[in-house]
Amino acid sequence: MFPQVLWPVHRPQPTLFVPQSAVGRNMEQSYVVLIRGGQTDPVPVKSGGTMGNLTESFGDLSAGEEVALHASEDLRHGTPISDHPVGNQN
Repeated sequence: MFPQVLWPVHRPQPTLFVPQSAVGRNMEQSYVVLIRGGQTDPVPVKSGGTMGNLTESFGDLSAGEEVALHASEDLRHGTPISDHPVGNQN
């Protein structure tokens, strides 16, 4: 028999959460891909706790910045991003 324990954790300042799919991992690091000035900018992050499908992320990112929903090594620094939807245009 194992007890279930709830251990509230408080951070000294607010933290950022991103979708789990936005956090990529390779052999060296975890990262998110930010969209800055119409181009991609992979930024190393450290992951913290999770809340549903969101992951707490610590790194050089700020609230309100655009994050690629699906991190990929194909989105290297400076890859141009269009704000037009892909697919059938009517």
